[in-house]
Amino acid sequence: MKPTGPSVLLGVFLAVGIVVDVVLGETYDTLPTLPYGPVVTIGVLAVAEFVIAWTTRNRLQGKRLAKPIAALAVARLAALAKASSLLGSAFAGAWVGALVYLLRLRGGGDAIDHDRQLTIAGIAASVLLTGAALWLEWVCRVRRPPEAKQDDARRAA
Repeated sequence: MKPTGPSVLLGVFLAVGIVVDVVLGETYDTLPTLPYGPVVTIGVLAVAEFVIAWTTRNRLQGKRLAKPIAALAVARLAALAKASSLLGSAFAGAWVGALVYLLRLRGGGDAIDHDRQLTIAGIAASVLLTGAALWLEWVCRVRRPPEAKQDDARRAA
């Protein structure tokens, strides 16, 4: 599995953001205020993924009081990290698309102000999820021992 590239995350972010902006332009007047649920859920996922990355790093480094971790578990965590980074990028794009639409609305009102504040919180939670997922993916990478790096250098010469 290849590491998640920034171009993939940026493409997902932009595509979802544009779609949400267009859809809200057509349907915003008929929708209720935006719910808190997705923001809270993404925030909880970000914290959980950060804790998983922290403990996985300690277990892979063999720190005291940390049990070793199975290779298959690390592979599963890497897959979770890849999926979570894409999810975080998609949600960040959706929240930014919603915020761009809401900022174009003149005036305000309680509902629009509520939605603007919620989109900012959603962007923050989504960025945290993406960051935690990328860190977990980095922690799960297979590192070559120093001897293997020296052998590669000798072969290249």
